Amino acid sequence: MNCKFNVSKCAQGQTAIDTHPRPRVPRANEIPAKAPRVRQTILKRRPREKEEAAQEQRQKCTKSASPSVLDMLMAQRAVATAVQAACGHLREPQKLVGDTEIYIENLKRDIAAGKVDLRGCPWIRPRNPCQIAHGVNEQRLRDGERPVDPDEALNLVLQPSVFVWAPERLCPGQPMFCPTCKQPTKNCSWGRHRVLHSVQSQSLYITMEYRCYQCPAAPRTSTTLKATLSDQQATLTNGSRREKSFLADAPEVIALLPDHVASMWDLVNTGRIICDRSVADLVRSMATKSSWSAIADTLNEAKATSWLKDVTTCYLQICALHGMQPRNAPARLPDKYRLSADWVRNLFMADWQLRKGEVAQELAKEKGDDVLVLDWTKDAAARCGGSALFNVMDGNRRILLSRLTASCSPYEAQPLILELVQRGVRPKVVYVDDGCCGAWKAFLESVWPGVFVRLDGMHAIMRLTQTVTSTQHPWYGHFCVLLSQAIYTYNQSDMARLRRARARKGLGPDLPKSARSNYVPRVIADAPIIVASIEAAIASFQGRAHSEMGPLLTSETSAAWTQLRKHVQAGCLCDPPGVNLMSFGKSAVIGGEEFRTIQTLRGASALEGFHAQLKQWLGPFAHHGTDAGTALLTDGVLRWNRKRNNEGSGRSAALPLVFANGLLNRVDDLQRRLTGERLYPGLALRCASTTPGPAPAAASSASAPSRAAVSEEGVGSSAGAPLRNSFPQQG
Repeated sequence: MNCKFNVSKCAQGQTAIDTHPRPRVPRANEIPAKAPRVRQTILKRRPREKEEAAQEQRQKCTKSASPSVLDMLMAQRAVATAVQAACGHLREPQKLVGDTEIYIENLKRDIAAGKVDLRGCPWIRPRNPCQIAHGVNEQRLRDGERPVDPDEALNLVLQPSVFVWAPERLCPGQPMFCPTCKQPTKNCSWGRHRVLHSVQSQSLYITMEYRCYQCPAAPRTSTTLKATLSDQQATLTNGSRREKSFLADAPEVIALLPDHVASMWDLVNTGRIICDRSVADLVRSMATKSSWSAIADTLNEAKATSWLKDVTTCYLQICALHGMQPRNAPARLPDKYRLSADWVRNLFMADWQLRKGEVAQELAKEKGDDVLVLDWTKDAAARCGGSALFNVMDGNRRILLSRLTASCSPYEAQPLILELVQRGVRPKVVYVDDGCCGAWKAFLESVWPGVFVRLDGMHAIMRLTQTVTSTQHPWYGHFCVLLSQAIYTYNQSDMARLRRARARKGLGPDLPKSARSNYVPRVIADAPIIVASIEAAIASFQGRAHSEMGPLLTSETSAAWTQLRKHVQAGCLCDPPGVNLMSFGKSAVIGGEEFRTIQTLRGASALEGFHAQLKQWLGPFAHHGTDAGTALLTDGVLRWNRKRNNEGSGRSAALPLVFANGLLNRVDDLQRRLTGERLYPGLALRCASTTPGPAPAAASSASAPSRAAVSEEGVGSSAGAPLRNSFPQQG
């Protein structure tokens, strides 16, 4: 019997014996498995006293130190977030931040009301967009209006700088005169705004439009006679006439302003596009060093970089500070702000039309020296739409003339030689590449009596080397050396003097090639010696054949030498008597004796190097029209000559490499009026009373820019004024 006595129940008067069966205890295999017990990690904490002490220390440091930039930005963002959260009960603002058009109209009204001061500076630049947005939000919060939204933030970022051309507001009291009747006028209004391009950015340009009632209005242009007759009939019927209107930036109007007022208009107007003068300066300086498309890509890259920093980044920063979600972020430069290669070309050509007369006069100042070198090139001419380019260089490597011709005939160049004669060029010896005993000799001796006509030694050697089997032949280089040594020989007395000096200095008796080239002059010996040396050089290779390349000379070599021998025997290669063909440079002391570097003035080697410069000025692979190619070549010649002149003159007489239209002349004239002395004595002065002569390059078929008449609609700013940097409109 399974029973137990329960003491607690017995004490309470209950039955002490439990008659219920005891429940069965389950076996171990019958107990269901439970998940293992996970031990909780107990974090260690510092004593309360130390934590409170550290907290008090941090509070003291926070109160003593100034807030960081990150703290201030986060505080502004927290405030902006709170404001945005409370916008549900704020009303719409009464005055929204408008787009660019509204900004310009408001700016015009503020200028007319006198709220914007333009005295002395035509530029109006907006404040920082972040500061403007912060101020607008504070004002709207006080007025119970919602803060700036993403669209308004974008309008703030896109607010441009504005160039305002209003002369009567730039200089208060300055009257404006009609360019026709020269009477003052006061009736004015605002013209349409235009995009003003700079090297790294873009802005807007606005100008004033004036009306004159003193002079007759210009006739309106009409496509039909009916429209013109109806216009005249309406004028007679109403008894009134349409007033004459003109823009404040018309060249004729700017020419009537004082210099200190007119100088504020420092822009370039091509008719379609207006730009800062720095853009024209960049295009002018890079035109002979790069292509039109490369210049346009450079400008567009600079503008795109500035746009990304000043517009895109600024817009996203405003949205981040004020807790806004960006919409239509300006990720890239708009196409309307990009410049094309055609516009770059038109800008250079418009600038060239203004500078062409001044460039021609400066090049016409070159009189040359005792040596003259004549040569043609066809590669550069082909890139300009011509057949041949005739070049004339003097002994000091200055270009006297560079002109496109129809052929390489001496008769084609006779008018150009007569132009040099009228300029005052008087050489003693002339080097040519052909015709030294024919047409060149007869004509040059007739225009310059007593002149020596000589065949260039390099071209004489080329007549023989062009007849070999291959220029890659192993014996070709040695053959060229033998021909050069046959024509050019070193002065033996100077050679012996240099050897003795080097011996005193302790150097060896052998002269290196650099020492001979620098300090020993070369001469061309008598004709019989040249003939014998060339024949010996040819004979040394006749009947010989290389094991791999075969013979070097051909039958054409003998025929070429037969033709060349006549000129050599006639003395066409020899140095003319009484003519100095050497120029001396820096001095050096060797062995206690002074030597000076020598540069030869003979031959066309320097002119052949000039041909490579012509290709660089035109671009590596570019092809141009006759007008653009002529402008590039002539501009390159001007820069070439000015560098050569600066190298040979002192520092005081050197001209700066500045080629802006009339800038050097104006500075030099102002210095002369103030002090009586010229700032640039070597400057080719520009005669305003005479008509500029032809440019020293191919004659362009483009006519001179005509000044646009000031019409009654005010489109008079497209005319060209040399001293105001406004260009003729490019169609």
